[in-house]
Amino acid sequence: MFELINFWFRTSELESYWMKKVINMTESNNFKYIVWEESFSNGAPLTRNAVVQVWKGWTGFHPPSTIRSAIQQGYKALLSAPWYFDWPERGYVSTFLVIY
Repeated sequence: MFELINFWFRTSELESYWMKKVINMTESNNFKYIVWEESFSNGAPLTRNAVVQVWKGWTGFHPPSTIRSAIQQGYKALLSAPWYFDWPERGYVSTFLVIY
């Protein structure tokens, strides 16, 4: 409904709008914030205060590459992909430690 009222037809546009609002609220109250890698990958308007949480580790996603990209663009990054207890085979800890 919100998308139709504002004439947005792509999820990434709605996500960017929402992220901008939330980031403005958090920064105006001097809070830090963490965003999922989808927001980063979809091009949401993040500020340099963003911490990108990298959590996808299944086919088509490569956490070390995503972290490298976030850091190269000036963001801090948090790796949580290998720490899901219900899916330990996604672990990238050794790869991550070798790269950084």
